[in-house]
Amino acid sequence: MDLGLIISGIMIFITTGCGIVLASRPYPMRWSGLWAKILLGVIVAGASAFASLNLYWSKFSTSEYYLRAAYLTAIIVIFFKGNFWKIFCRNLLYWWMLMIIFQTVIMMICFIQRVSPRAYGENINGMPWHGLHIWSMVGVSLMVIILTRFRKGKAFLEFKHRASYILLIIPILLNFFIDPVFYSQAVAYRIVTRETLISMLLFANVTGCIIVILVISHSVFVLRQKELQSKQAMILLENQYEAILQQEEQRSRWLHDSIQQDILLLGYLNAGEEKQAQAYLRERLDEKQKGTRLRYTGISAMDYMLEYKLKRFQDDQIRFQCDADAMFCPFPDEQICIILGNLLDNAAEAAREIESGKRWIHLTVRTENKMFYMEMKNPYTGQRKLMDGVWETTKTDRENHGIGLKTVRELVEENGGAIDISAVGGIFSVRISVIKQ
Repeated sequence: MDLGLIISGIMIFITTGCGIVLASRPYPMRWSGLWAKILLGVIVAGASAFASLNLYWSKFSTSEYYLRAAYLTAIIVIFFKGNFWKIFCRNLLYWWMLMIIFQTVIMMICFIQRVSPRAYGENINGMPWHGLHIWSMVGVSLMVIILTRFRKGKAFLEFKHRASYILLIIPILLNFFIDPVFYSQAVAYRIVTRETLISMLLFANVTGCIIVILVISHSVFVLRQKELQSKQAMILLENQYEAILQQEEQRSRWLHDSIQQDILLLGYLNAGEEKQAQAYLRERLDEKQKGTRLRYTGISAMDYMLEYKLKRFQDDQIRFQCDADAMFCPFPDEQICIILGNLLDNAAEAAREIESGKRWIHLTVRTENKMFYMEMKNPYTGQRKLMDGVWETTKTDRENHGIGLKTVRELVEENGGAIDISAVGGIFSVRISVIKQ
């Protein structure tokens, strides 16, 4: 068998299998059984075998790439749970990029050999495989394998904003207009000229530039998100520091007053006025019990944050309840303050939209063996929108809102924990669980 046929067949199986992986990540399979994985493997192998049949009558066919992209999209949608639009864009872009590479390669070969694209594509036995074509197939196969290994557990292309996926469709749709220019009946039988080759290379370069621009814009968007998260974290840390300073000032004032009160108590005792001393001491004990800082969780960093926020809850007529039995916290102090502060701010903001008298926030903190568990509940009104496992903000200013939960999720996952967010029956809840390392 011809070397070109062998390499092309191998490339088809590699690009098809890796394409399924790159387009379906990070979505889970709809069925977790072994039979589903076996069935998926059989279908993908069958699709690859069907695509390889094209080798017996053509070295390259744009229609074959379109068909493969279509039925692999259907396979991914059937077997994986995820956003259809993202799956469609990723899979279509993947095959479209491979097609652009080989369209450019074929044009270059035809220009070098002074033949028409139709003659090179259809005359598979009469014309030998060109070295450029063979090396491009090897290069594409290696590129796809490296990309699959490099993007461990991540999608082939992932954008945070939906506008990028819309922009991706533009160059893909343009290809439907480009194809007739290079592969119509009138053009396909002509020998490739310098102008045709330059036009094809220009189109490939423009395509690459569009993808690079999208990747750069995505990076800018991510940096902007990180900046907003850092600002929120700084605000929370400043609030925490302010609360600690207030408590230290209260302790210093209490210590100073306590010295003066001890002098007065000593004066009563020296004068033999025991009843006055007892009454004065009892009064002081009552004041201390009333002024003692409440113990919410037993974890100092969390208690500082709760005491600071509780003052605002009282002003907003929000009833706060804390059910805690915690022996440890797996997060560093600054991180637990950011997590708790974000959750409390979100809960308070949602509770303020509820009519007065029905506003409440319930915090549960538990530790058992090495497991740390925290749950925040609060009522809400209106609708909460779930997009790809993330609850989006309902506010019009999306740029400066909705960052809190993303920050919490990142910190929890950074510490090897799990977070579950739900909005059911008018109750919004966030559950966090982390195993202490």
